[in-house]
Amino acid sequence: MSATIQALRAIPELQTALLEFATQSLPYSAGPDALIFSSRDTNPIARSLRDLYTSMARSTGGVMPLSFLTVLRAAVPQFSEQNRTGNGYAQQGFPSISFRLL
Repeated sequence: MSATIQALRAIPELQTALLEFATQSLPYSAGPDALIFSSRDTNPIARSLRDLYTSMARSTGGVMPLSFLTVLRAAVPQFSEQNRTGNGYAQQGFPSISFRLL
């Protein structure tokens, strides 16, 4: 997963999209004639990935992506699967991770 996160971080268009997408307001109706905008996140994975990249940019050392992993595992149960011995998480390859993130 680390290699995938690093590879995607090198895509400037993705960085720009994450900044724009993760903070968009969602319209919702408050009545038959009203349109009110919500400030809630449109996508928790996008927000979490954006926050992870922000932390990585501010750090000169390693960054533990625990918050991102928690959000990803909640949104995509595949990433919560245990390995065969049951003492850790199953390894996920680049295709499955990048497909879910993009």
